[in-house]
Amino acid sequence: MNRGAIPRLAAWLIAWRLPPDFSEPFLGDLEERFHEVAARQGRWAARRRCWREVLLACARRWPDPRPAAVRDRFDHGGTTMETLLADVRAGVRQLGKAPLFSFLVILTFALGIGTSSAIFSVVNPVLLERPPYPGADRITLLFERDREGRESHIGFATYKDLARNTSFASTAVMSFWQPVLEGEEPQVLTGQRVSSGFFRTLGVTPALGRDFTEEEDHDGAARVAIISHDLWQGAFAGDPAIIGRTVRLGNSPFQVIGVLPSSFESLLAPSARIWSPLRYELSQSWACRNCRHLRMIGRLKEGVSLAQANDEMQAISRRIVAANPTDYSGPGVLLTPLHEYLVRQARPLFLAVSGAVILLLLLACTNGANLLLGRAVDRSGEFAVRAALGAGRGSLVRRVTVESVVLALIGGVLGIGIAVLGVKLLVQLAPRNLPRIGHIHVDGEVLAFTVLVAVATGIAAGLAPALALARGDLAGLIRAGGRQVVRGEGSRLRRMFVTVGVSMALMLLIGAGLLLRSLDQLLAVQPGFDPRDLLTMELQATPDSDAAVLRYYGQVVEATRQIPGVQAAAVVNQLPLSGDFDSWGISFESRPVANPADAPDAFRYAVLPGYIQAMRIPLLAGRDLAPQDTHDSPPVALISATFAKRVLGDENPIGQRVKVGDPSGPWVTIVGVVGDIHQQSLDSEGEGQIYLSMYQTPWAYSRMMLVVRSPIASASLVPQVRQVLRQIDPGMPVSRVFGMNELLRTTVAPRRLALLVFEFFSVVALVLAGAGLYGVIAANVSQRTREIGIRAALGASSGRVMGLVLRQGMALAGMGLVLGLVGAEVLTRLLTSLLYGVSPTDPVTFLLVVAVLAAVALVACWAPARRALRVDPVRAMRE
Repeated sequence: MNRGAIPRLAAWLIAWRLPPDFSEPFLGDLEERFHEVAARQGRWAARRRCWREVLLACARRWPDPRPAAVRDRFDHGGTTMETLLADVRAGVRQLGKAPLFSFLVILTFALGIGTSSAIFSVVNPVLLERPPYPGADRITLLFERDREGRESHIGFATYKDLARNTSFASTAVMSFWQPVLEGEEPQVLTGQRVSSGFFRTLGVTPALGRDFTEEEDHDGAARVAIISHDLWQGAFAGDPAIIGRTVRLGNSPFQVIGVLPSSFESLLAPSARIWSPLRYELSQSWACRNCRHLRMIGRLKEGVSLAQANDEMQAISRRIVAANPTDYSGPGVLLTPLHEYLVRQARPLFLAVSGAVILLLLLACTNGANLLLGRAVDRSGEFAVRAALGAGRGSLVRRVTVESVVLALIGGVLGIGIAVLGVKLLVQLAPRNLPRIGHIHVDGEVLAFTVLVAVATGIAAGLAPALALARGDLAGLIRAGGRQVVRGEGSRLRRMFVTVGVSMALMLLIGAGLLLRSLDQLLAVQPGFDPRDLLTMELQATPDSDAAVLRYYGQVVEATRQIPGVQAAAVVNQLPLSGDFDSWGISFESRPVANPADAPDAFRYAVLPGYIQAMRIPLLAGRDLAPQDTHDSPPVALISATFAKRVLGDENPIGQRVKVGDPSGPWVTIVGVVGDIHQQSLDSEGEGQIYLSMYQTPWAYSRMMLVVRSPIASASLVPQVRQVLRQIDPGMPVSRVFGMNELLRTTVAPRRLALLVFEFFSVVALVLAGAGLYGVIAANVSQRTREIGIRAALGASSGRVMGLVLRQGMALAGMGLVLGLVGAEVLTRLLTSLLYGVSPTDPVTFLLVVAVLAAVALVACWAPARRALRVDPVRAMRE
């Protein structure tokens, strides 16, 4: 196969495509010509010459799939490959003949193709690709149904009942875990406690070691752990003897029994790096049915559909609720496929962005077609000559289409650069909880997508001038030098493209306007606390008793308050807007419910006294939690105003008694009412909050968030706080250090991302729409120079001439505006979930956008109108 200097692929192609009696002499001649060209012009020139001759030789043997009648009509000699290569060379030559035109078309295509490729780079791994687990379409999450019909996590006892089924090959549950890896530098790890079948349900096998066993998932069994590949490489330097090694997590020894593959992605807990058995027993208090803090997954058996599994799980749920009526608000289990669960939060954002990029790509196509039509008018004489020399309609259509594809492919190359920059920007702006964010990059699939989009864009844009030629009379083309055919058909198409372009620009502008107003409304929402000058950090206490944990956090708060410049400090188990979720049922003594599961929910905050002042949450009635509220004094609590109003109406909540969570727990007296805060997001409504002193909670939280209020800059304050913490406990790790203002920005990140994308697309669309309108009106003025000159010679005033031009342009813009308003009704439906405080049909936004776009259209028509006033009647009539 190897023919010396000839590329192996070329020799293989010849041997495969050409008969032996032809290929051997041809290869010999090609070898000689290769060396001759290489000696004169270099090896690269020789390789290009070699490939050209190989392709032409193979093309002569390549069967043409078109019917003979079609070939005779459209071709005038030569093979398909030869004519195609000739058209490509002609298209490349046209770039130098009209550099400004080529630059504008390529730039237009590059913007449309590049932005679409950038968005595809994000949408493909996030929304389109299936989770990277074997048989991922059979992995399902299972939730309890709460009283509002929404998804709710489940308790361990409920899981054990649901696990007795015939639809799932395996099931598992998981919970959050955050151990401290002890060493010279203690390290806080994020992980999961899982039941023994967790990795088997995902279809994952450790690359080193083994999986968990059923015996290890019981209380009293040896503590074991499986670690991720990056933790193995980072914390343990890739030690091959890691299996069987004992490490200390907190105060407990764990034996490492497995290392996961490097390709494993923890989609259900993206930051997890270590896993350990759950070790729950039904006799434990936190394994109760009301302790709904576990997530459940299952793998369907082969041949079992989701509908069949759903029927069985609903039947099991009805039996569970019938046997335990006071633990559930009603029967019902919700089954959600894994892929649907992962992408449902990101889907509205990227559907809206994808709709915008499709509009921009279509706008780029229409503008490119508009420019190509204008170029076709300028080349009407060339087309006439070609027709006179025997060029058929097919060859002219093919020539124009190939030139358009060449321009689009060059635009696609530039678009790849735009896509690379766009992807980097999107990754920086994307929400941190976006699934598979680490897989967002420009890869081979994106490059293939870019090529396909470029070719499709080139063909779509080239169809306009091609249709203008195909529908015309070639004899008329020769007689009129192309003007009757190209201008007559092309002017209608160009007006249509301008109308469509204006409508698309209007839709994008309305989308951007709605998102901008929505973001303004959302940022105007008061979170319920003062985020300014508020620093937070996560602490992980390692003492082995509740009393020692409480003592440690008390020392931390008191020492932090002594730092110069610190105004207040406190700790809390969950921060507002941080993604933490600790919600409990609250039973009011004055409002008893027959079923404890129907008690209203509220977010439960375990705090040290001083938290309300540190966060500057307003105290509306009663008193705050005090240092005297300890485990030896009657339990007390603070309640949020809206929650009290929802449950008690106008009744005074001060002095009322409640039970938090466990119905058999102690009564807690409400001593104060505080303002509402937003826990889940700024647009969440009706959340309830209850605040308890850490000294009076059933157990002490080892993981707490320290909040420090100080006007000192974080860069100076953080080292001082760390120094104080080291003095108290040198081995205490600190993580998740950020300011509350930063957390607020993270909360609105999805909306801000959508807004930035729409703003960029809108500016580009506005420029393209204005340029397209200007081009059509300018071309129309140029074509009607004689008519305008005659009107002026017959006494038409400057105002009438200008009005004539402006009316034509504004009529096109008006049709585009009407069409765009109709399209905006559809587009804004994709934005509904991203809007807050603004209707998708907000009249203020619609009117402002229409006014802006009408003003741009007026400016675009003004310049050609001014040019029409400068037409010399004598010269126009002479020409």
